[in-house]
Amino acid sequence: MAHSVQLRSGASDGPRNMAVDSLLLSMAERGETGFALRTYLWEPACVSIGRLQDPSREICAERLRAGGIGAVRRPTGGRAVWHESELTYCIAACPDHFLAKCGIEEALAWTGSALADALASMGLPAVLARADRHSLHPRMPANPCFTSHGRMEVTIGGAKVVGSAQARRHGAFLEHGSMIVRNDQVRLADFLPGTDPGSREAVRAILSGTVRGLADFDPGITPESLREPVHRAFSRALGEEPVEMDEYGLDSCELSRLESSFRLEAAAWA
Repeated sequence: MAHSVQLRSGASDGPRNMAVDSLLLSMAERGETGFALRTYLWEPACVSIGRLQDPSREICAERLRAGGIGAVRRPTGGRAVWHESELTYCIAACPDHFLAKCGIEEALAWTGSALADALASMGLPAVLARADRHSLHPRMPANPCFTSHGRMEVTIGGAKVVGSAQARRHGAFLEHGSMIVRNDQVRLADFLPGTDPGSREAVRAILSGTVRGLADFDPGITPESLREPVHRAFSRALGEEPVEMDEYGLDSCELSRLESSFRLEAAAWA
């Protein structure tokens, strides 16, 4: 199997971040890497939607742009997520890797266990949720990701602290996850489509009550302070130390093409 790599990226906007992750997935598809873990930040704040979502039903792109907030489509599934005070991780694995061969729940359990291990190393009592819990119907429009708790998601005291989504393409595996430091998910309520204030307040109440930021449990936690514990935890789970890599080692032409595609799509959203 091809070697494992890890990237520690800084802060970028939505199209750049999704372009890098998409390139890592393409590299996994081609067998150029066996496993890749990337951690990164967002600047400016951004809302991402799942790969199958209709943006007009999930967000008001015009209001986001007016507020200086980015918007982008993820190559993974799931629903809308606000990205700001968090550490985001991306995992890509080639078709021969365990994560690409196993079922969705088994893959979520493997990654979730590594994340819980990382948080435990920081003194946080994180566990994996064992049952689905939906505050709103999952197929309902304008229903952000963090209104639901899925099986094998990382929680503390019953509150969701990590949200994740997966995709498989040409046999390869991709997972995105947001490790929430401060609960900015409530801000999504202001950027849902439509004008019904009651619906917005209902979503805001759910996001305020079912999501916690890690800084609620340890005020000293920052997105950057999570990075090394996460990389160490995945190294333990893999049983190896991935090769260090940075974005300068990626194919710049392919990366530029992918980034332009993400920018053009988001710019076209009404």
